[in-house]
Amino acid sequence: MLLITVVLVFDERTGSPGPGAGGTSGGNAVQNGGVVEEQRTYGGAADDSAGDESAQRLDALLTESIAGRKYLLRAIDAALACDKSAAIADMERASDARAALRDKAGGTDLAALPGGDHLKSALVDFLQASYEADEAYLRWTRGAQGCPSTRAARFEAVTSANSRARARKTEFLDAWNPVAQRYGLPARDVRSI
Repeated sequence: MLLITVVLVFDERTGSPGPGAGGTSGGNAVQNGGVVEEQRTYGGAADDSAGDESAQRLDALLTESIAGRKYLLRAIDAALACDKSAAIADMERASDARAALRDKAGGTDLAALPGGDHLKSALVDFLQASYEADEAYLRWTRGAQGCPSTRAARFEAVTSANSRARARKTEFLDAWNPVAQRYGLPARDVRSI
């Protein structure tokens, strides 16, 4: 953040800038006798510490997303090993964790980040699409006659939901990764979140 102090000499008789004083607009003026000091902020976000805190919050949400996704990966392995009860339990955990994270993201203030409104919208969109994919896996597993199979007709809904979730994740990461780099945070990829 670049802070510039402009000193204007005021003509005490007229209350206006004296000869040769440069005109300015905006900023915070502080009068000190016949001298007015005006402070203006240049160069992006007014408060970079607020941006840093917002970036840390968003990064923490992504770490939670990674933890919740582990339930789904374990559940898929269990389903393909024909352990439907374990698969369903973990898919329910994955779905519940994703829904809770989506709601949490919706209440997170990211306005201090560059493109904060877009980032928040893209974050909530990818979490919603991921939740829908988790639910598609759950329906596939519950509806299986015997062992769940990726060749079953019901699995087509999983494939479609996964494609939508991947597209939303990609859109979010295209916006987030440059911001993460600016704040010294790790880049993420679609396979982890």
